[in-house]
Amino acid sequence: MRLPNLNDLIADLQLAKDIAIRNENASSLVTATLAQAKLLGLDKPAKEPAQQIDVNVSYIKPLPDNLAELSASELSKLYFEVMQ
Repeated sequence: MRLPNLNDLIADLQLAKDIAIRNENASSLVTATLAQAKLLGLDKPAKEPAQQIDVNVSYIKPLPDNLAELSASELSKLYFEVMQ
């Protein structure tokens, strides 16, 4: 027994839609239609292409080499200098 492929699944759902129409079962028709849309990837919104952002990083000061040796107050002072 083989696994069903996409065409088999779409055909089965189309049959379910036809039966739902004959039986006037709107809920089943909607369910089968949505299942087809999901299989075909139509339920996902279109993705917008990523926009390029122009970033200027020239204002960032280099950190001192002895960063690990600085006290808490020196680190705090350095932080506020860098963040301005």
